Amino acid sequence: MRAACIAAYIGASGSGKTTALQRDFLQPRPDRLAVWDFKREYHHLTAIGSAAELLRVMARPRFAFRVIPPMDVKQRRAWFSLFCEAAYRAGDCTVIVEEAAFVTSPQRAPDAWRLLTLTGRDYVLPSGRRCSLRLAFTTQRPASIDKDALGNCSQIWCGRLLAPRDVHTMATVLGVPEAQLLGLRDLQHIRRDVLGGSASAADTLRLPPKARNLQARRPAGNVATRSNQPDRKPA
Repeated sequence: MRAACIAAYIGASGSGKTTALQRDFLQPRPDRLAVWDFKREYHHLTAIGSAAELLRVMARPRFAFRVIPPMDVKQRRAWFSLFCEAAYRAGDCTVIVEEAAFVTSPQRAPDAWRLLTLTGRDYVLPSGRRCSLRLAFTTQRPASIDKDALGNCSQIWCGRLLAPRDVHTMATVLGVPEAQLLGLRDLQHIRRDVLGGSASAADTLRLPPKARNLQARRPAGNVATRSNQPDRKPA
């Protein structure tokens, strides 16, 4: 497994966060991969349909799958806790969580999620086995997610934001003026390696041809009316 890390990909719908995440974490595809696929975009991965199947698959030396969250809030929370705990116990794997604001909040985060975000870079299981994780998560609303997760990231990618609370949150985390974030357009982003130093200057994400075509067909409109809704197009 490549070096352990906890990475956040932040931005409004269409900012490029999921494309950036997939480029950074899936090329090449890791041998042990678990995806919380809220936006149903990881079509190339097998969907897990039961708790028993989830535990059975994660006991294998190699695995690559996605969990498609249920729409019912209570069921979704239960599934997410199971997903996180199973990943923690499996260890030495890559975990991707899309749209963390639907399963965490500043006031509430499942204990199993906290295990991933607060100890996941290097930990020891009760069996004595030392493990680490590569964890990446996305959100459109950084002011609405678990603050411990955001505060413990080793890498942060931030694209266009509009809501004032989100801009303020990320300006504080990145250590940049709010005006710098307000000036970002789709695909422009600021990246910070928390362990390595300050935030980088704004850059533009370079899309592969297929993704560029999808981006070009995105309808124009007021981003503010879409920023609180689940992404329905590639991010």
